Amino acid sequence: MPLVKVNDLLRHATENHYGVAAVNVCNYETIKWVAEAAGRERIPVIIQFYPGFEKYIALKHVAAIAKEFAEKSEVPIGVHLDHSAGYGIAVGGVRDGFPSVMVDGSALPYEENVALTAAVVQAAGVFNVEGPWRWRWATPTGPTSRRPTWTLSGSPRCGKRCPSRWCSTGARTSPTSSCRRACGWG
Repeated sequence: MPLVKVNDLLRHATENHYGVAAVNVCNYETIKWVAEAAGRERIPVIIQFYPGFEKYIALKHVAAIAKEFAEKSEVPIGVHLDHSAGYGIAVGGVRDGFPSVMVDGSALPYEENVALTAAVVQAAGVFNVEGPWRWRWATPTGPTSRRPTWTLSGSPRCGKRCPSRWCSTGARTSPTSSCRRACGWG
């Protein structure tokens, strides 16, 4: 089965009401075990890498190994670089072959976070690399009230809010499935 885009995998899961595990890996063996377990259980999975583990294995090696296992798999496997702490790491992941990246600007002021996210999205788009979601901090009631907010790339924004105010539409769990239940989009 060819490597599956993470957004396509999540979209299919949402439409068919199931979850997809995103498993952090740190070396060849963990990548292999995740792919083998997904194949044995006949379930899709996202193999993801946290850049903090780069001291154990280079981004380019993780991307290459994970993509190779995904392409040989009989079940859908997505490959994702998770929680890049800055532009250099996220774009480095794009350069090194990750088909999906996430930039985490949560430690930055809101305006800088938005600028960082926009810059990464623009750079990644040139190489047809996507990000299934981006983390940002919203400050709806002032600088001391920081609430986590998820924004799903390419998802419609209905403008409605559910009481929990977790994702861009207010849903508390997985952005796509919960927003569907909370707002009815999709």
